Amino acid sequence: MRFLLLLCAVLLFSACEKETAQEKSSATTEISTPKSPKSAQTKFILEDMNGTAIELELKDETLKASVDKPLTLLFFYTDWCPSCQAQTPELERLYQRFGEDLFIIGLPLEPSKKRTTFFSSASIDQNNELAKRIYTKVRAGANMPIPLLLLLKDGKYFSHYVGAVPYEILESDIKRAKGE
Repeated sequence: MRFLLLLCAVLLFSACEKETAQEKSSATTEISTPKSPKSAQTKFILEDMNGTAIELELKDETLKASVDKPLTLLFFYTDWCPSCQAQTPELERLYQRFGEDLFIIGLPLEPSKKRTTFFSSASIDQNNELAKRIYTKVRAGANMPIPLLLLLKDGKYFSHYVGAVPYEILESDIKRAKGE
């Protein structure tokens, strides 16, 4: 019984890896590098299923969102990932608790039928390009783990999380970012 509980806990709090079809079919082991700054996309217009749009601009170490809240949480996920499924209710609770200061952006990396109370981008291509641009700064050449969460304070990196993260940890970091 203990083994089964331990196995469930490991599966819940581990991260899945998102591997694209191109990466699966590639026989080489080259390390990918980010595109040159001149050719790399820097502005991302994300639109949800209702037509609401926000703009994200990636410059150097800053990612600015066209929202008027001091904290932004990016949530990269897929519907098939068990850790992503476990993370969504935690984010719903955070949104209920900190919605006046926190803007949550759900960024599905594959077509998603998931409905959330927070903003969820419908542009899969944009989401994947943004994920690549952000993740190559952390670990170039590796498959991106999901879920991946990125907490920004005033458009600047504050913290990131790989795998499902308990509500209490996210709550603590949000309070710390707010200066509480």
